[in-house]
Amino acid sequence: MAIHSPPAPGNGYFSYSCGYGGVHRAPDTPEHTCRIDGNTVETLVWNAVVELLKNPKLISQAWGCDEAANIEQGEKERLENRLRSLDRQQERLLDLYQDEQIEKPSYLVRKQRLDEEQKNIQTRLLQIEQEAKSEQIKQELIEDFQQYCQRIQENLANPSPDLQQEVIRLLIDHVVVGKNEIVIKHIVPTDDDCRLKPQRLCVETGS
Repeated sequence: MAIHSPPAPGNGYFSYSCGYGGVHRAPDTPEHTCRIDGNTVETLVWNAVVELLKNPKLISQAWGCDEAANIEQGEKERLENRLRSLDRQQERLLDLYQDEQIEKPSYLVRKQRLDEEQKNIQTRLLQIEQEAKSEQIKQELIEDFQQYCQRIQENLANPSPDLQQEVIRLLIDHVVVGKNEIVIKHIVPTDDDCRLKPQRLCVETGS
């Protein structure tokens, strides 16, 4: 977490400094003093955000929505086929037992093995269903985000401070400043906690 230093009188200079280099640092972190020019870092961050807003498909690529959906669909079909096969095996096993072709102990051991595999598959299918719902939420958010991007395009060249703050709050989780790089961590949506919910994409963009 950074500490924001206000602009110095007359020159508009301000900076960010690390608040965890002294007594509040982690046990495995050496003592340090870090400071970076605020205008520099904010310009870099805003330029990266503008690039994303001009090409909102980048966010769907970052989230890997399409790829994840395809993988889950293939696994779902495979597991459902296996579940049907296990149902048939259960029926054949019961027929063998009823026809007295296998002893009860053998029947119970084999049935337990089939029951356990069926239970595991059903559990995984439930997980896939929940993950599919999460992916659907992501897709809906991406569609809303694309519409949002279209609405604010004309304001990106000369944005108001309020627009900049709202956009950054919506899209960025945190920024990590390293020795030779700045890493911007974007928001990744979840079912229960996401800043990119459609009702939040309501920044006024008119002049």
